[in-house]
Amino acid sequence: MTEYRRARADELPDVIDFINLVFSMAHEPHDFKALLPKAYGDCACFTPEHYIALEDGRIRGAVGLLENEMTVLGEKIKIGVVGSVSAHAYSQGRGHMKTCMQMMLADAQKKGLQLLYLGGRRQRYEYFGFSQGGISVHFNVSEDNFRHGLASVQANGYSFAEFPPYATEAERLYSAQIVHAGRSAEDFQLIAESWNAKPFVICKYGKFVGYLITDGMNISEMVLEDESDFVGVFKAWHVQKDNAHVRISVPVWNVRRMRTLAKIAGSISSGPSDMFRIEDFETNIRLWLKLKASYTRLMDGKFVLESEGNKLAIAVQSNQVSVEKSTDAPDAVLDRLAAQDLLLATHRWVDTDAMPACVENWFPLPISCFHADGF
Repeated sequence: MTEYRRARADELPDVIDFINLVFSMAHEPHDFKALLPKAYGDCACFTPEHYIALEDGRIRGAVGLLENEMTVLGEKIKIGVVGSVSAHAYSQGRGHMKTCMQMMLADAQKKGLQLLYLGGRRQRYEYFGFSQGGISVHFNVSEDNFRHGLASVQANGYSFAEFPPYATEAERLYSAQIVHAGRSAEDFQLIAESWNAKPFVICKYGKFVGYLITDGMNISEMVLEDESDFVGVFKAWHVQKDNAHVRISVPVWNVRRMRTLAKIAGSISSGPSDMFRIEDFETNIRLWLKLKASYTRLMDGKFVLESEGNKLAIAVQSNQVSVEKSTDAPDAVLDRLAAQDLLLATHRWVDTDAMPACVENWFPLPISCFHADGF
């Protein structure tokens, strides 16, 4: 007998045992209590929902949904991060993942979540309305790049300390950014330690000036009180940690840091940040396009998009963005995947030749999140 339902709170240990088994069998040994302490650790600060398939009372499929909120230019949107998608090797082909995903989507809509995202195989999740999108930028900086590109930079006075005493200062800095998710000072370190990462405090002559999160070679997040400290901090990290090669991720809206690293990096990689499913097209288009207007000049124009029962007039005038419901004839009528490809993809497959020229300037929307806030 097969049963599909939400997992009870007392079943969380069984869910953790199940996802540990499935991911360990499919990849390498996994211990989700250690990998995702914010969701599965003994002191977890998030309580994700799990949608499970049971055969004769034993879990044979699971999908997790972690709710949060994201602030973009001061306005909050409700987001859901999807993870721990798993089906037992002996039960594959029975539709467990499909049914659990459908339960999760129905629940997310009831909860009023406005944007969902996950990481994983593209075609698998396109069946559930998720599209590759957003903008992720990584700079690869080698020993040679440091030696020549930052030769004149002074790194004296910068040091890196253990994190706990500075959680309040770090949370204040993080939450002052124009894009951030929900983190509290009490849970900041737990969140930062996701997926074998570790946070460090950055000091300048003994005074707190910022923090970073790293897994050793990769710096997934660095936030500073004063961006002018960046080159000194970056060089000091290279010298003191003896890292011959550093890969650092930078939000596309941090234009100053993007330009700094573009001058010295040996290579730059960019592409989709995750797979997204937009539940609230009007709010997401308005907020993320306003974000784009905050760091680059947008072309004046108007574009009417019809998709998923929405007909929206998107307009820009003198870099001011408006998005509202419309009765005008649409410039494009697209299904969900095509609309999300137009709005989100860095290299899109949708043909825009017959659309107003402004769409090539406005999109992709700069949807992104910090790695620590994922699932």
